[in-house]
Amino acid sequence: MSAPVREDDRPANDESRHNNHSAENDNPTGIHFVNTVRYTSSTDTDAAKTGNRTLRNKPEDPARSPLCIPDSVHVEPVNADTITHDDSLIIKGDNLMGLHWMLEEGGYRGKVKCIYIDPPYFFTRHKSKLAYNSNFRKEDWLSFLKERLTLARELLSDDGSFFAQISDQGVGELLVLLKEIFGERNFVNMITTRTKSTSGFATVNKGLFNSAEYILVFAKNRQKWQCNNLYTPAEWDDTYRHLVENLDDRPSTWRITTIAEHLAAQQGYDTAHAMRKALGSSKVRGMEAKYAAEYPRQVFRLCRIHDKAGVTIAAMRDKSKQDPHRVYTVPRAERSDVHIWRGREIVFYEKKLRMIDGKLTPGVKMSNIWTDVSYDGISPEGGVQLREGKKPERLMRRILQLATNEGDLVVDFFLGSGTTAAVAHKMGRKYIGIEQMDYIKNITTQRLINVIGGDTTGISKKQGWAGGGAFTYAELAEGCSKSGEMSGGSV
Repeated sequence: MSAPVREDDRPANDESRHNNHSAENDNPTGIHFVNTVRYTSSTDTDAAKTGNRTLRNKPEDPARSPLCIPDSVHVEPVNADTITHDDSLIIKGDNLMGLHWMLEEGGYRGKVKCIYIDPPYFFTRHKSKLAYNSNFRKEDWLSFLKERLTLARELLSDDGSFFAQISDQGVGELLVLLKEIFGERNFVNMITTRTKSTSGFATVNKGLFNSAEYILVFAKNRQKWQCNNLYTPAEWDDTYRHLVENLDDRPSTWRITTIAEHLAAQQGYDTAHAMRKALGSSKVRGMEAKYAAEYPRQVFRLCRIHDKAGVTIAAMRDKSKQDPHRVYTVPRAERSDVHIWRGREIVFYEKKLRMIDGKLTPGVKMSNIWTDVSYDGISPEGGVQLREGKKPERLMRRILQLATNEGDLVVDFFLGSGTTAAVAHKMGRKYIGIEQMDYIKNITTQRLINVIGGDTTGISKKQGWAGGGAFTYAELAEGCSKSGEMSGGSV
């Protein structure tokens, strides 16, 4: 392969060069595509209306195994020079060559908002059921990854981010490698995600049961990277135990009690203690939690007021301590008023409510421990199977919610079964996926066909997905690869 094109060697109109990928006179690397096919959601009257169609094993087809094409999907061979940055791509070929193409021919340098990879990461020889090579020496693995990660960093925009999923075999080595490539100051998080449940499993390994993997997160430039705040549902916090019975009246006349006392009166008990004795503490706690969820504007907790809150608020705090039966208010022009009772600030439960999956729910800011993304039952996702390799669509959805917005470009150069691409498509992101293994033809491609045809599995319900869009499948011409055979992802 020719030496990479330097920035000062690029013509002034380099931005538009991605529109002519196959032209020999504009392709110094010699990397080009063959068997380029575009799959588009279509209700065109020219499309067949006789049920699902099967694309048979023809030399011109991108997939040598039959593909099931629903009526709603239009298939059209296209020239590679019609590919633009508006297209989402599925590329079969060596991911090293694919990354070089993106940088040197495709015009994607600095255009990618998020990269996710789930590379093969086993260092010991074992009998593998995986569909890709997962047995090689550690030093070879590190060299293999370094070459690709160095190129991948150049694809990221200045506010872009990189996610790499890894098991405890290799997490330390990969973290050191990524710090070398991205810089220690750009390390963001190491997320721990539970991948297995200990119940029902037996193990012959000494030590603790392996039930987690790790996602290493780096920013291209941490000062410029801004992630979207995500929240996870939280149980009722019993510090939110007070309520205002007459919230619509003037704050100075508010009647304050506890949720338990209010419920006891409703249930005909003299006191909350009598209600707990009759019904049991567990049941009463559930009743309190339900009430708080239904009336979050009335339920509150008390917070300490520090002197640094300001002279006016501190003075009102001290005044309220002398008059414990009255609520005092400090009005503020551009912010919500401060209500003070018994020397402490009233904080209403509604401030803890977050929009989670389209529903207002008590939530806390997401941490780097993810135990709520289940790997159980993901085999049918996308309508394709990949043994011991798939990742949940919910996991990828969370990553893309955190790091991207609609219209952003996502890249996965260990594409595997296509989870990253499928989720990006359903979430309105553009994507480029690269996979060398032959199963990209009849597993990954089929999965994306299913998506634009209206796949109902995975995150489809949460996203309100009903089909649509398009993607282009292309193969790197044989002879472009120079990087050996350690490829194949598992996502």
